[in-house]
Amino acid sequence: MTPPVLNLDKKLNTIAGNAAVKLFGEAVYKDMEPVMGSEDFSFYGDKAPSIFGFWEPEMKRGRAFSNHNEKYDMAEKCLKMGSAVMAQLAIDYLEEA
Repeated sequence: MTPPVLNLDKKLNTIAGNAAVKLFGEAVYKDMEPVMGSEDFSFYGDKAPSIFGFWEPEMKRGRAFSNHNEKYDMAEKCLKMGSAVMAQLAIDYLEEA
């Protein structure tokens, strides 16, 4: 059974949220309602502090599909944005250490 993904590390959550805001401004949505999906990423969170988030795909023809849907169409700019936030998170995390 796959355990739930829990973003419980408050320090890591704060650093990640601040990294996204630093790069993309206050429009970044940081307080998401819990979802009941299953994700094997939870096994990483059992071993080390971790954070799991979503990049909203661009709406195409009024409808977006999740990344596990066969009709999912990745918005290429999300790769660049997500990589930038992860790099900024790493820099900020290491500066605090």
